[in-house]
Amino acid sequence: MRYLHAVGLAEKLLSSGVYVGADGQPVEAWSIHVLPDGAWLVRVDRVVRAMLIEGWRAPDDEGGRIERLDAFRLSTPTIRATLQRGDEAGALEHGRGVGRHGRQQTTLDAAPDSVLVLPGILGAGLAITQLNDAADVLSLDDDCHVLRLPTDVSAGAEGAMRWGTATIKRGADGIPTSYEDDDGAYHLTDYMAGAELL
Repeated sequence: MRYLHAVGLAEKLLSSGVYVGADGQPVEAWSIHVLPDGAWLVRVDRVVRAMLIEGWRAPDDEGGRIERLDAFRLSTPTIRATLQRGDEAGALEHGRGVGRHGRQQTTLDAAPDSVLVLPGILGAGLAITQLNDAADVLSLDDDCHVLRLPTDVSAGAEGAMRWGTATIKRGADGIPTSYEDDDGAYHLTDYMAGAELL
């Protein structure tokens, strides 16, 4: 698995896994590490999209939601972006740089209870339980632009949840075990839970 920043000495593995398509080829590898204060660092390698993502999730006693997304698109030219909560309630800061050109910073208005979603399968599964209470759901698209997502979630067949065109099944720990949308069907393999989950 490729990553933006190396795992720190104080981080403890919470869980990791790989999502594969129907052909058995990996499409997304990920890991979740816990910091001493209870915050999570979520690392995602979207193999098929050539995109590396990191998310910082606040500790449970501070809301347990994603506060910052960092993305790096391995394209020509490369694209690097950040989406994070600003100092004022509802403000989101988006920075995006392409190749060697300067970085552009913008401030977006969003509801104070907005949900930031890590791009990809893991991000959708982690966020899905927060969506019905949110006025705004935002992520980054494949070119690292801000993407507004639907807020409606409904129950699907066999305990699955429907969000937009996606059907997501989650395990007891909240990690998505399968994901299906217009692009295909994917399932979790090589799942490992760290000591925190055992």
